[in-house]
Parts: sequence; structure tokens; C-alpha cells
Amino acid sequence: MLKIELPQVGEIEQTTEFSDYRDADGVKVAFSVRATSAVQTSTVAITKVEHNTKIDEALFSKPVAEK
Repeated sequence: MLKIELPQVGEIEQTTEFSDYRDADGVKVAFSVRATSAVQTSTVAITKVEHNTKIDEALFSKPVAEK
């Protein structure tokens, strides 16, 4: 459990649960992550894990502003 700061409500406690562990290249990875607090619950479902893959540097560049 950890405390997070939300501008609208102040400090609240949030619990994060990891589950659905699967093997990905010899490493156990949680394919489901659920975060719960007094104001919301969110779940992230991971569909694919790849280790040490090449990432296109363009993904990290700032988009060109439209005129």
C-alpha cells in the first residue's frame, strides 16, 4: 500500500496487486496489474512482453507542431 497525492482530493492510499504471472524469456512477469483506491480502480492487462528489443528512437521525439 502506498499514499498518492491527488489535486482534487488530497492524499489517499492506493493498493496495487500483481497477478497472472507468466514466463517471458525465463522471467516471471505479472500480466495483470490492478490498482485500487477510495476514488477509483484500474486494471492493466498485458498481452505481450519482449525483453531487449530494438525501439525506434522516433517514438521518443516531440511531435512537430501544426500551423
